[in-house]
Amino acid sequence: MPKMLLAEQDEILAYSVRDWFTLESYEVELVKDGLSAAACLSKSQFDIIIMETILPGIDGLTVCRTYRINRAGSAPVVMVSTNESPEEIERCLEAGADHFVVKPFRLQELSARVKAILRRPILVNGSVLHLRELVVDPISGDVSYFGKPIHLHPMEFKLLEFFMHHPNQVFSTEALLGRIWQDKPGALNDTVRTHIKTLRRKINNVDSQPLISTVRGRGYKFDIQ
Repeated sequence: MPKMLLAEQDEILAYSVRDWFTLESYEVELVKDGLSAAACLSKSQFDIIIMETILPGIDGLTVCRTYRINRAGSAPVVMVSTNESPEEIERCLEAGADHFVVKPFRLQELSARVKAILRRPILVNGSVLHLRELVVDPISGDVSYFGKPIHLHPMEFKLLEFFMHHPNQVFSTEALLGRIWQDKPGALNDTVRTHIKTLRRKINNVDSQPLISTVRGRGYKFDIQ
């Protein structure tokens, strides 16, 4: 039974979402403010998080950012907002969100998206990540592709591991800079582009199908389709 944290201040919507996912055999913990959401994330583990951007007490973006950076939380986060501007989407991704949903939404669509997130086609065997013939061991730092060892520099490794946890999602250079480099001194957008270029070359040199694709005007995507 997947465990979900739902942080939504609109009572009618919150209860509708909770009841829907409960009927679909999710264990749903519902909170209506940012302080409660932060407290839940500090004491419990969740498989999926659905969080409104604007919450009383602490806004959802701050809760998400703290969860990602201070607590190294890894559960997928779906941010919900009434604002569908590119700037809002960018703020959510930079805060650590994985997906973005605009209000109003149909519960069927939200459910389908959550199910897709939870069945990501990356197989985890212990702590080892597998995708097609690409194998990444986060503990040892070993990477192989079609059985061939691949040497990656530390930031290339972090970038690849991040992409494998977020397949088929588009991230701008700014979002990757915030998520991977976390505002390290001297890190620039060109730093991201250079690492993308070298990583792409290293993991594509034995297969003609590129794993990291460029989405014109938006950023980069780890393409597993």
